[in-house]
Amino acid sequence: MRRTKEEKSFFLYETGRELDVLCLGNLVLGDYTNPTTARHYTHRPLTDIETENYVSASELSECTIRNGSSWGPGLSVTASGFSQASLKFDDSSTTIVAAKKGRRVVLKNPGTFLNFHILRTPEAQNELRKWVSAARSDLILKLKSLRTPKIWMLTGVYILDDAAVLSISKRDLHTSIGIGSNTLFDLMTVPVGGSIGLGSSSYLESRMSFTGSHVWAAQYRLLDIRYIKIEPGQDSVDLPSQILLYPKITSHGVLRGSPSASQADQAHVCIAAEDSSDTEMQKLDRSEDEEYNSLLDEEIQFMEDILGDEV
Repeated sequence: MRRTKEEKSFFLYETGRELDVLCLGNLVLGDYTNPTTARHYTHRPLTDIETENYVSASELSECTIRNGSSWGPGLSVTASGFSQASLKFDDSSTTIVAAKKGRRVVLKNPGTFLNFHILRTPEAQNELRKWVSAARSDLILKLKSLRTPKIWMLTGVYILDDAAVLSISKRDLHTSIGIGSNTLFDLMTVPVGGSIGLGSSSYLESRMSFTGSHVWAAQYRLLDIRYIKIEPGQDSVDLPSQILLYPKITSHGVLRGSPSASQADQAHVCIAAEDSSDTEMQKLDRSEDEEYNSLLDEEIQFMEDILGDEV
């Protein structure tokens, strides 16, 4: 039977990504749409035992993934039993990723995975420590008040095997296109760059084809960051959800080794509520995000230069 699933928290990429590049538990600072060019931490692939404990996987057959005419958050996935129904397209231009086999892989409990896996991995903790510490520098606080950085954790992926990227366009905006599933998968054989008419007012173009398994869509959850002030003489609390921050060594007028530079606070890190993640995903292209992330990146680089081999 044909099934369609709306995935509001997944982002569809324009090209397939290698499995060892987009891994569950990856962390991205700011721009999840560019997960390898933005500051990021790439988590190692999970072992079989870890996969059994943390992951829920569903096998898919004859599946398509699409999100209309723009590459934004939210997508529609249809799988299995395509011969019984047709796919309808109402937008002027629709990009589809199609494959005869695939799978949906998501974390069972992102919060548990964050606390007892990611935050216990030294490399991941170190990246988080730098990002969150730099965000509370005097310069950032002066210009951007008490805003916290947007840090995303990859919590799910759609993996497709031997996928093809097809673009369906129509000249008449008032018509709706319906394509039988068998026809759609037959059209996957159209050579890349080639096109074929779908009636008098629409056509299909083959854009790309891939061999092997690739990640095509990824689900991200926003991390909720809360700073915890540690007063002089007070001991820090060692909890799975808390990380120790670097002292304010990048703040102007603060000398490394001085009492103010030696005092480090903590941050509580957890998975934000789903509605918060969805809202922030929609706001990702705002210009103020770009300004903030650029300034934050400079502070992180400054911190790395000061600390040298310590980070």
